[in-house]
Amino acid sequence: MNARLLFTVAAIFNAVVGLSMLVAYDLLAPWLGRNIVSMGKAGFTEEYGAVTLVESLAFNDMTARE
Repeated sequence: MNARLLFTVAAIFNAVVGLSMLVAYDLLAPWLGRNIVSMGKAGFTEEYGAVTLVESLAFNDMTARE
């Protein structure tokens, strides 16, 4: 590969990565800001995901009699 082609590929890659990060920031920043205002801390969940998963796994293991 010559240097010009390598530079072009790297420039396109950097542009795609940069644009992807900008889109992700635009989508996640308002959600994070809302959670800071409503919950008083920065986070995307209230950390109930593990509890829900454990309850779901326990329910799936129950027999018809239980």
